[in-house]
Amino acid sequence: MSPLVLPALAFGFAALMTFSAVGWSTSITTLIIGHTAVCVPYVIRTTSAALAQMESALLESSASLGASRFYSFRYVTLRLIRPGIMAGAFIAFMSSFDNVPVSLFLRDARTDMLPIRMWQDLEGRLDVTIAALSGVIIIFTLIMMIVMERVVGLSRRLRQ
Repeated sequence: MSPLVLPALAFGFAALMTFSAVGWSTSITTLIIGHTAVCVPYVIRTTSAALAQMESALLESSASLGASRFYSFRYVTLRLIRPGIMAGAFIAFMSSFDNVPVSLFLRDARTDMLPIRMWQDLEGRLDVTIAALSGVIIIFTLIMMIVMERVVGLSRRLRQ
């Protein structure tokens, strides 16, 4: 859970120091490992919350009806915790997309990330392209939030 507590700048720098100590140079692999380490706690938290709300009697009844463990996991457990997994994946994607410090420290010269490119263009020149792209990102985020509300449905869960 430390990526949730540590500031992103400190985590990015610590990850760079760790990879350097191991002897790895920055690459797309270090970038993926860094973003995975930052985003996995979000998925774990939402999935464990969904698992905590699941009734164990459903698994017991599935087993008493002759279902195997794999079948019970696939058709009972996975369907019940799917909203938690999807919510965690959405939060992880949005967190990873916006995590400039980790991308800044762990990318190589060949890898160009959109938030870093926007930041560099904003420092170098004032252009309306960055404002337009920011507006598109905001609209995309709102659309994704609406889609996730329709799919996962917090309001639907509160009505139950």
